[in-house]
Amino acid sequence: MSKAFQSRARTRTNRAGVLAPMLVFALLLAFVLFGVGSVSQGAREAQLRAAQQAVERACVQHYAIEGYYPANLEVLAGQYGLILERDKFVYHYQALGSNIMPQISVFFK
Repeated sequence: MSKAFQSRARTRTNRAGVLAPMLVFALLLAFVLFGVGSVSQGAREAQLRAAQQAVERACVQHYAIEGYYPANLEVLAGQYGLILERDKFVYHYQALGSNIMPQISVFFK
């Protein structure tokens, strides 16, 4: 075998030895980043559900005590201690009548 041929063969082997771990690292990094994004999205959805459920519970509590649903969210915040995070969420509250559960929706800003 000539020395030039042996040198080229070693260079190819060295490249393959370096590329394989780099490829594995890149794949692992991609899986980790995808997993973090998925967990983050799940946490945002849980926050949204918790905010909406808090408004609904306060509304039902008001109905159980007073006998009618409140006309607006300010009543719930003032009398029932509901904390409205208006810097984080947008609240849609539409009273349909004193004895009909209001339409309640919560969205991220």
